[in-house]
Amino acid sequence: MLGCPKKIRALFLVDHRKSFIIQLMNNKIESSDVMFSIIQWFIFLLANAVAIPIVIGSIFQMDTMAIMLLMQRTFLSLA
Repeated sequence: MLGCPKKIRALFLVDHRKSFIIQLMNNKIESSDVMFSIIQWFIFLLANAVAIPIVIGSIFQMDTMAIMLLMQRTFLSLA
């Protein structure tokens, strides 16, 4: 797949997404797979809500209280 031209890779990704949507519409995908995907995305978003304010705070040399407030605002915006 890495040796393929970009156009072929893009077509493959589009076809893969279409087949996933068609399988989902036809109820061929297990509900446990969908639930696993939901939990996986939740953990990903939660990890980013913690990591990104810390990185931004350290880049801009913010104090601990400002980083905590930024993290709090990030959690509130995700809710």
